[in-house]
Amino acid sequence: MIAAIAILITNYVQLAGFGRPWAAGCAAFFVGLVAYAAAGAVKVPPLVVVVSAVVPLLPGLSIYRGLSLLSEGDAHTSRGLLAIITAASVALAIAAGVILGEYIAQPLKREARKLETRLSGPRLVGPLKLRSGRRRRRPAEDGVS
Repeated sequence: MIAAIAILITNYVQLAGFGRPWAAGCAAFFVGLVAYAAAGAVKVPPLVVVVSAVVPLLPGLSIYRGLSLLSEGDAHTSRGLLAIITAASVALAIAAGVILGEYIAQPLKREARKLETRLSGPRLVGPLKLRSGRRRRRPAEDGVS
């Protein structure tokens, strides 16, 4: 679901007139921001969510196209180099976007946890941690000495 929304963000940013690296960077920022919260909800490391959500954004086709154009000869060398440079800039934008998203998500989650604790009020029943097992009674507690 996160990857699908990231693809939509990429398409909308590209339609707005920004280049592919900016579109991929914005989508990767969203992935980093949301993946940190989603990973906490399903109790997995954020890297698991980030990697699976970023895979559709990777510039594999641009790399292939650039290498193909470079191998065709002198007439297509400049187009091949442009495709390779674009792929590299997309990869850097993805890395920077994900890191920035996670960097911003960490303090946001910490502040949300503080706010939740403050709004929930005091605990009315029970200890914070439950003890496992029964407590053994000492002979002095039975009233018999």
